Amino acid sequence: MTLTATLLPGLSKRRYGSMFSTVGWAAVVVALTVVLLSVLAPFIAPYDPNYVDLENVLSGPSLAHWLGTDAMGRDLLSRLMFGGRTSLVGPLIVVVASTIFGLLLGLAAGWSDGWISALLSRIFDLVFAFPALLLSMLAIALFGKGLVAPIIAMTISYIPYVARLTQQLVISERSRPYVQAYRVLGFRTSWVVLGRVLPNLVPTVGAQSTLNFGYVLADLAALSFIGLGIQPPTSDWGAMIEEARGALLSGSLMPALLPALVVVLIVVSINVIGEELSDRIGGNLS
Repeated sequence: MTLTATLLPGLSKRRYGSMFSTVGWAAVVVALTVVLLSVLAPFIAPYDPNYVDLENVLSGPSLAHWLGTDAMGRDLLSRLMFGGRTSLVGPLIVVVASTIFGLLLGLAAGWSDGWISALLSRIFDLVFAFPALLLSMLAIALFGKGLVAPIIAMTISYIPYVARLTQQLVISERSRPYVQAYRVLGFRTSWVVLGRVLPNLVPTVGAQSTLNFGYVLADLAALSFIGLGIQPPTSDWGAMIEEARGALLSGSLMPALLPALVVVLIVVSINVIGEELSDRIGGNLS
């Protein structure tokens, strides 16, 4: 084995082909469509999401309102598009923050031995004992309703998932020949960890974080549904389902069905993408 092959492991074994299956590409199209509609909502939404038209309360789909209106006459399509901005930003912040902190803590726990690794492992176990929704409710009780408290609480809740995965990967990675070769050649530990080990972990951790996005989105939508998340009149998918409970009693399904369907579609799409990325990475590393 040459020195280059030792220092740059696995390059010759990687197999390249189609990134996703047909189902995976369909999930990508659905996710990108929802994201683009949400991002471009201020420019392409047909109405102000908070515009009340009491003459068109609970109206069905029409040329004026493609998806109908809610119990206050607000355009459902516009509210769905604007609702995606709050419904997607929250999970994105949680996933990015928990991934960054989880990677750093996992690197520290996996690379070090002794009391540092033991202490971090016990902290991970302690946070694991509190479900994300429960911790979010406690944060809301302390700091009030809205989006900030749940985001902070869920970030703390999801850090151990990323950190524990990173820790296991680092423990496996540090015993590989290329790491030993860098040590023998006298490279600094910080450079080996951040410059060579970390890049090898990012694909696997990124795939897990993609799955976490769907879980966080569902959790935040549940908080909004029970009135603890985004507060009216701000558009949010979970809040829209809660606001439509009265419409269900009058036989109008669309105000509740549409946001629920969007939540299901985006969560399933993100999970499919995350699973296929995990399978793809696992296949390349085998």
